[in-house]
Amino acid sequence: MNTVGKLYSIRRKSEVLGIRRQTYHDRKRGNRPEEKDQQIAQELHQTVNRFVAWGFWLVFYFLRSQGMKWNHKKVYRIWKEEQLPYYWTFLKKARKTGYLSLTKNPKIHVFLALPQIYKTV
Repeated sequence: MNTVGKLYSIRRKSEVLGIRRQTYHDRKRGNRPEEKDQQIAQELHQTVNRFVAWGFWLVFYFLRSQGMKWNHKKVYRIWKEEQLPYYWTFLKKARKTGYLSLTKNPKIHVFLALPQIYKTV
């Protein structure tokens, strides 16, 4: 490995591996994003096991209130990788189409309309 490290530059090695030079230096310094993802997955599993009926957004906001400052896109990506259930608790009800009667008894409309009919006749 030392001979390869001396023969080729970091630029050439990163081109061959298909990674950016910044990624090479970050990983060399000890940055391991997969470890952070495992921590997020562990927190998600603990929260979902504790609050069974909660969906993604309730769990996400609960973790945010506990001091975890993660991006919702990253958390959602891990949520889908772990195949956790996504509950839609806020589905809108279907709207009724048609007109509502003005009164409870529809026969009253006839009596209210009769004086208007007599005036026109």
